[in-house]
Amino acid sequence: MAEHRSIDISVVIPTYNRKRLLEECLDSVLYQDLPGGSFEIVVVDDGSSDGTGLFAGGPGKERDSIRYIKQERRGPAAARNTGAAHCGGRIIAFIDDDCRACPGWLWGMLEAHRLHSSAAAVGGYTLPDPEGGIAQEVSQFLSNSSIEIDCGRGREPIFFPTCNVSLKREIFSRCEFDPSFPFPAGEDLEFFWRLYKQGERLVFDPKIRVVHRRLPGPTAFCRQAYLYGRGNLLVKRLHRDHVLLQELKTGRFGFWAGMLVNMAKIPRFAYCLCRFFARSRGASYGRLKKAGVFFFFCLHKIAYIFGNVAEFCSGRRLPFAAPQLLILDVTHKCNLRCRICDIWKNAGREKDISGRYVRKLLKEAASSGIQEVAFSGGEAMLRSDILDLLACARGLGLKGVGLLSNGIAVRRDFGKLEPFLRDGTAVPVLSLDSLRPELHNYVRDDARAWENSIEALKALADLRKEASGVKFSVISIVFERNLEELEDLYVFARELGACNIQYQPLLANNLKMAERKNAELWVKPGSFGSLERVVERLIARGRSDSGFLRNSEGNLRLFKKYFAGELAPGDCVCSSAGRTVLVANDGYCRTCFSAYGDIRRQSLADILSGPRINEARERVRKCPWPCLLPCFCD
Repeated sequence: MAEHRSIDISVVIPTYNRKRLLEECLDSVLYQDLPGGSFEIVVVDDGSSDGTGLFAGGPGKERDSIRYIKQERRGPAAARNTGAAHCGGRIIAFIDDDCRACPGWLWGMLEAHRLHSSAAAVGGYTLPDPEGGIAQEVSQFLSNSSIEIDCGRGREPIFFPTCNVSLKREIFSRCEFDPSFPFPAGEDLEFFWRLYKQGERLVFDPKIRVVHRRLPGPTAFCRQAYLYGRGNLLVKRLHRDHVLLQELKTGRFGFWAGMLVNMAKIPRFAYCLCRFFARSRGASYGRLKKAGVFFFFCLHKIAYIFGNVAEFCSGRRLPFAAPQLLILDVTHKCNLRCRICDIWKNAGREKDISGRYVRKLLKEAASSGIQEVAFSGGEAMLRSDILDLLACARGLGLKGVGLLSNGIAVRRDFGKLEPFLRDGTAVPVLSLDSLRPELHNYVRDDARAWENSIEALKALADLRKEASGVKFSVISIVFERNLEELEDLYVFARELGACNIQYQPLLANNLKMAERKNAELWVKPGSFGSLERVVERLIARGRSDSGFLRNSEGNLRLFKKYFAGELAPGDCVCSSAGRTVLVANDGYCRTCFSAYGDIRRQSLADILSGPRINEARERVRKCPWPCLLPCFCD
């Protein structure tokens, strides 16, 4: 694990048998205009045999800020992940060993992250080596031209080459490069499309520059284009909705028909790109250079198609890129009539999805590597087969399945639930909105709601003292009358032994989450000062108690804007249909605005790579008033 020292930015350089180029790359980073100690360099040697370790890991005062790590040959994606895991900076920058950072590169990255604090990644502009000839110019032009594209909201970045990009360190706690990519091609295209689909914001700053020194000559040019062809077909198999790969087909007939069409279009492809190439440089070329540029565009397309064919014939399949959190809304039955929720009003008119489909979805979640699964409702514990579903999760090796509850059924069925608590299969998430029984009971519209919740929490705390594998969490709704108690709830949950607490701003309608209306317990303008003060106190506690506060600082600081009705789509990004997938009690995968798949008729992989999910994400990104629920917007 990394020693997280107080440094601003870490630079990760994966390398393989390029000792001479690596030396130039290191020098360009070492002499950046940042004070010593404010950045570090992590070199990951991916199994080199040319003495790279003796150079990069050797002594010398210039090398004091370099950390050298050697691993067995696993490819650049795995090397970048290894480097990121050993970084101590709050920002992680990536540069390739055949690149030179221009002056101001690191400062530009830090400044861009400061100006765009909500951005997950910042990428820059990559220059070809001025001595590299036409081949390098053409290759770099193709790469730079893929960064920004119009996806319906104007031009925006969807991809960055990993030779000139930086990301927030926390990104790597939930999203990393796919290490199963076998070559240095496609892994960056896949990674950033995954981030984009999860709703993360990418920022392109062309003033942040590096020079890319690709290997010279037609042979190296063709080899790189060939690898792009192989890597991009792998990306297409994972993300059938990728906007840069629409011409690629993965079905047997469609693939070969597409290859024939693409071969026939090579002259037109090269001609059009020649015109764009000349226009981008604002220069007029003689006939000889125009012919050279045309030749290399044709050569690129031919080698790229050969790469497509080679990868298609290999039959290789990579693991499906899964969401981080899967929420299964297993029932709308509820044993309370809460004043802050409308779900119970429809419970008698709705039929819950069959356990057969829930078990099918759990199997898909386990096989696809989804990190977190949660059973929600209504009251999840009221589902008659809930223990059978937990047993299914246990049999599949799923751990930490969230069980959202008001505590009544947890306390009632504690003995039946206990085996799943002891082995870590189930993690109850209990609601507690106030330490005053009368207020909690009023909100939940039940005279014993507070008592039941407290008894369930204490039973969990007692069991946790016996079995360290037991985990439970607390969730508190934020509303007008409990603002001054939010910090006390934090202290109570911490002292009780909960794993974490999260705060959820009041929703006007839990059944129609996109709806905003005048709710009885809505935080009013006169209380905004109290809200701001308690938020700052919670943030201070969270900083000194790492991991216990589930909300991020940015999420908490938006509470006031949320209640004031001033929250805009650019303030936060909803990850519904991206990082988080919600399956409603009718079997449909839903956002607040639309359904985009049916687990009763489709596999999860088909739903998440189908065309409707893209439309759903676009609608979510335009939400005029995001909800700030941590599971979606944090």
